[in-house]
Amino acid sequence: MSDWFDALSKGRNLLISLAGMLLCLVFFGALERALGAGILDLMPSYSMNEVQARFEIYGADGRRLYALASVSLDLLFPISYSCFFIGIIIRLVKSNILKWLVVIPMMLASVDLLENIQFCIMLNQFPDLSESQIYLASLTTMIKHQLTLGVYMCIVCLAAFKVFQKLIFKLK
Repeated sequence: MSDWFDALSKGRNLLISLAGMLLCLVFFGALERALGAGILDLMPSYSMNEVQARFEIYGADGRRLYALASVSLDLLFPISYSCFFIGIIIRLVKSNILKWLVVIPMMLASVDLLENIQFCIMLNQFPDLSESQIYLASLTTMIKHQLTLGVYMCIVCLAAFKVFQKLIFKLK
């Protein structure tokens, strides 16, 4: 497993995963324009009324498009960003003790995939949605956003620590 993580930290693989992320983001923007409203993934949380209103705006064709994107484009996105974040973390960490931090982007990608499955089910079941179904999906989205923040904080702290180490080393 360590060899795989080390491979993700190589410049070429970081560029490939970054390109995958950016390409997905471009397509997400196009998806939102096609749907006529923002996607649930980006909302901090949502209620039954908000989901129903969005799904109505999307229309039947938009809901089919969003469901297709949830199991295609939004499958590629978590793979791309988790590979990128794992590669960055491995690149910033020299100590084996801290390599466990790669678990955070792995958890993020797993939660994101679970969220995508929930969206696909809801989009295909609409208008027959339950409050508990919406609550669980919204909770999953909130957890995803917290894990995203955790990944960003982890990378910023590791980068700051690495810069601090280099400054201290130069002063000696």
